[in-house]
Amino acid sequence: MPPMRILTLAVLLPLAACSATPSATPAAQSPYASQVVDVGIVVGDLAASAAFYQGVLGLEEIPGFTGAAQVTGDSGLADYQEVPVRQFTLPGSAPGATKLKLMQFTAKPGARADQAYLHSTLGLRYLTLFVKDMDATLARLAKSGVRPLAKGPVAIPGTTVRLAVVKDPDGNFVELVGP
Repeated sequence: MPPMRILTLAVLLPLAACSATPSATPAAQSPYASQVVDVGIVVGDLAASAAFYQGVLGLEEIPGFTGAAQVTGDSGLADYQEVPVRQFTLPGSAPGATKLKLMQFTAKPGARADQAYLHSTLGLRYLTLFVKDMDATLARLAKSGVRPLAKGPVAIPGTTVRLAVVKDPDGNFVELVGP
């Protein structure tokens, strides 16, 4: 299976929700056109990964696009390969919300990253999804044969929240956080 390669910077939440410290730059003065950062993941099997993120985790597929070979080559993203991109958001997201972009290339991938632990390889290591009900989420995942790693959901000290980690079809970590 190919390694996970990031074509777009990664988080699954608006940037403002990820920081405990208010931004020093007001949104109006920001050099960015959006307060959202999208995620791009190169996968080994686009259909299997889409089924995992949509059918197992419950993300909603939105219209995707195809990266034209000329654009991928001229921009330096790929070696002049056309690439289909499937896009997903959290259910009920407003237009312009963070998107998860899954893509599969036809060229032979490089060496697979060590996905044993977060510290096994440098680079983007996981996605975080904040869930409303951990038990309901884990029950839904179990129906698809997906089980949490290690000891399953663990309590985060000093909170009412638990943490569970699963892996997608390529071994990428997906962190679930919630009550």
